[in-house]
Amino acid sequence: MARIWYDDLVFYGSVIASSGSYPGTFIELGQAALQMEASAYDVELRPADIDELKTQILSMRMFPDVPDGLHMLKDAGFRLATLTNSPPGAQGSEFQLSHAGIADLFEQHFNTSSVRTYKVAPSAYHMVAEQMGVPMSACCMITAHQWDALGAQFVGYSSALMHRPGQATLPMLGLPQPLAVARDLPGVATQLIQIRRGR
Repeated sequence: MARIWYDDLVFYGSVIASSGSYPGTFIELGQAALQMEASAYDVELRPADIDELKTQILSMRMFPDVPDGLHMLKDAGFRLATLTNSPPGAQGSEFQLSHAGIADLFEQHFNTSSVRTYKVAPSAYHMVAEQMGVPMSACCMITAHQWDALGAQFVGYSSALMHRPGQATLPMLGLPQPLAVARDLPGVATQLIQIRRGR
């Protein structure tokens, strides 16, 4: 059910973004999607359950390989930034990253609420390149989600994909493919560093 909820969250987020509408934060959309699933599957949902979803989202644990992978990239000279659908500050990703002890590894933190949309709206990816002062072609989206990789690639980024459990590439002819694919962030970092060094 969690996967059904998440897939619908991404789907409706993309539909709303494509319309140019912005009804609220991505967490609020997630809460609405939870209510939709409960109604569709005839599950009783209490107000406390809706509040609990926000708590769970903000307290998600990172994969244990992430710090090592980030240090590898930073030590190799990559500039690191985040781009998330979560709202800013204590209500979103910066809280999560600080809680995980990795916030300082990033040069900047970006969230789609700044441009009043959700990924995969092109304006979200444009914002990062513009504020980092680099061309789109200099940006690489490292993600565990193929939809996010494609959204970034369609506007000129390259991408790297982590095959976390339940995630994989979409091998369709005519679609851009990631520069690097690995099961974890150190694996992706190793490939990106080799590409940068021309190996």
